[in-house]
Amino acid sequence: MVDLVSTVFSYVSIRDVGLFILTVFTSTIAGIFGLGGGLILAVSLSWLVPVNAVVPIHGTTQLASNASRLFFCYHQVV
Repeated sequence: MVDLVSTVFSYVSIRDVGLFILTVFTSTIAGIFGLGGGLILAVSLSWLVPVNAVVPIHGTTQLASNASRLFFCYHQVV
């Protein structure tokens, strides 16, 4: 078990953890206020990742965020 944990954490960098925290924060902002999370994420990503990776990461994050909200609130949508 210890070997598995050390192997997983050997592949995770501080930048990965920072991106995870950033996406959780912006998704929370978007969930609470209903807007602004995507804009904050797009601006922040341009500082953290190469410019050609901003749009794919932003799109994937927004898709996951919106899909999770649809999953949790499906009974209110239908």
